[in-house]
Amino acid sequence: YVFFERGSSVDIRVGTSFISIDQARANIDAEIPDGTSFEDTVASTKAAWEEKLNRFQVEGANAVQQEVFYTGVTHALQVRSNSNKGVTTPATMARAEWAFLILFAPERLPGMVTSMLNDFSEGGRLPMWKNIVETNIMVGTHADSLVAEAFVKGVTGFDTELAWEAVWKDATVPPINDLTTV
Repeated sequence: YVFFERGSSVDIRVGTSFISIDQARANIDAEIPDGTSFEDTVASTKAAWEEKLNRFQVEGANAVQQEVFYTGVTHALQVRSNSNKGVTTPATMARAEWAFLILFAPERLPGMVTSMLNDFSEGGRLPMWKNIVETNIMVGTHADSLVAEAFVKGVTGFDTELAWEAVWKDATVPPINDLTTV
């Protein structure tokens, strides 16, 4: 526990990571460098959100429909995409979010593809979803289509040779115990 005198002002930064404490520290240093004021953080965050949300102009919708639309856009943009943070989930992204991100936030895709390629490098397969153990119960392998679509749509900033190796393996080498549910 930490106690502060009543009426004192305290600035804190919080870093998170699915990987390690060191990664959480690196994330906070990259996202909100030491010495950044709360006001500066609010201003830069607000500007970043306004830049994305101002790309849309909704016509013919009432206030509730607009709120639903902009809430959906906000949720779609909240997925973390840094290649070191390990949160890209192909099984869910393949349904619609990937196409949305290609159109409205393409700068996020290189980190997401790199995250999937890191999974391939470490585990020998592209991920189906973020899980300690892949279970081979998914119909198809969605990560290949995501990586391929990024490549075809001109997204750069990831290792294309490693991407080809990963996609080729998913297409030609069945996973271990592929015909079982165990």
